[in-house]
Amino acid sequence: MVEFLTAPSGFGKTTHIHNKIRDNLKNGKRVMLVVPDQEAVSAEAMCADVMEGIPSQELYVCSFSRLCNDVFRKYGGIVYNYADKTTGRLLVFLALRSVSAYLKEYENISFSDTAVISGIHSTIGEFKRCGIMPEKLYKVCEELPEAKKRLKNKLSDIALIYDAYNSNLGSSVCDPADDMSKLCAVLEEKDYFSEFDSIYIDSFYYFSALQYKVIYHIFKSCPYTCVSLCIPSDKKDEISFTLSEVYNVFSNLLEIAERCNADISVETLCLGVRFLNDETKYLEYALRNEEKTPFDTAEHVKCVICKTPFDEAEYAASIINKRIKDGKRFKNFAVVVNSIDNWHGIIDVIFEKFNIPYFMSSRTDIMQKPFVKLIFAAFNIH
Repeated sequence: MVEFLTAPSGFGKTTHIHNKIRDNLKNGKRVMLVVPDQEAVSAEAMCADVMEGIPSQELYVCSFSRLCNDVFRKYGGIVYNYADKTTGRLLVFLALRSVSAYLKEYENISFSDTAVISGIHSTIGEFKRCGIMPEKLYKVCEELPEAKKRLKNKLSDIALIYDAYNSNLGSSVCDPADDMSKLCAVLEEKDYFSEFDSIYIDSFYYFSALQYKVIYHIFKSCPYTCVSLCIPSDKKDEISFTLSEVYNVFSNLLEIAERCNADISVETLCLGVRFLNDETKYLEYALRNEEKTPFDTAEHVKCVICKTPFDEAEYAASIINKRIKDGKRFKNFAVVVNSIDNWHGIIDVIFEKFNIPYFMSSRTDIMQKPFVKLIFAAFNIH
């Protein structure tokens, strides 16, 4: 059984899944929750809050990378000596040197150009995440017509470097980008997911080719799988252009479920739970569906047109100070702009003028940090 849970952002998909997991655990079932790598820790914390008072030792929260680790521990293949980015780039450098005499498009490449080395390393990593091996690149090169000679030479060069890079890895060092392909190979022989009664896949907007292969094994082996997707419905004509990529993911998952001969159902959540008032709820709907019909009344949303960015910053500062006098706190306010770099020298100046404490979240060059500059200055002392 494969169930798709569809709804726009803020409509309670994750909460709905947590409630289902809670019911599963109450009934003594074994459950897996798969989330993106960057959300694994927060998902565990949320589950701990939701499952309070319920034995949760049968709940396994993981990402695809953590799943690799668990499967390898169970069936063999766990590796501790992974190549980090620096080691990977060094191996690319050695690969380049070993095949430089055979390169065509990149024959004049500079071995000292770290940007090129880093770019090739990233390209190899992307190929591995998509399950594209050097053999496939060689085959594509053979099929390309002579009219696309430059593309053919580029792919041939990349395949040579890629192949040499894999040879340099050897048996002592492993590339973490290979874990997903190794996982797929193990799952071809081992029925790992049949041990779970229910598997939930939440918070994804995109899957790589190898992740789709893993999902195929999940659909094939697990009695019940639920996948949440950030689309308003399962009907293509109701999907706006901005969500078309997510709908393509939905179509791919449908095709995989059909290949597994699984029973398919779609549940659509219609009630937004994240919105505090009707105005913000309608605003989300209008932006998602490119709706231009005006809302009747808007007490909680206000649009102000100012002549200059300084006027915008002064208006925001005046509103914040007014709310502070009404009993609010500075931590209750957030100012969002399209590009923070364009507002340096504006927001900070105006907020200091209005005595508003603030933190400006922006990226800065680490070499400009006083402590780092001090360390590097120490190296220059003879």
